[in-house]
Amino acid sequence: MNLYGESPHFDYPCKLLSTESEVFMEGFEMHHCVYTCYWHRIKDHEYLAFAFNTPERFTLGLNLKDGEWVYDQAYLKYDKQISEESKALVEKFLGDSKVKETLKGLIKSPAETKSSNVIDDDEWLRNVLGYRAA
Repeated sequence: MNLYGESPHFDYPCKLLSTESEVFMEGFEMHHCVYTCYWHRIKDHEYLAFAFNTPERFTLGLNLKDGEWVYDQAYLKYDKQISEESKALVEKFLGDSKVKETLKGLIKSPAETKSSNVIDDDEWLRNVLGYRAA
């Protein structure tokens, strides 16, 4: 299930991770903790994660603070530091007025954010892996 309805498109080489399986696969492929440590915040609309592909493959995390999305972290595979070129792209991305406006639209009211659906571990794993009951 897409957390944002239809995921917004950005004029940058990135994708907003908007489903549990996308966040899981990002952590799996990049060998870092975006899923294990941040999924609960992502699904509660308190954190955003992006997969960037250029100038190198990295994950960007934004934290919701005082009603604004702010830079939290950006890492390559295995939590290695991003290049200066990638840092410059992140700054440009976060400074872009069109991006800022789009990100504002992703902020949910407190009543909309907290998930009340509790599922067991087996159902959770089936959902993550995309399995459906026969």
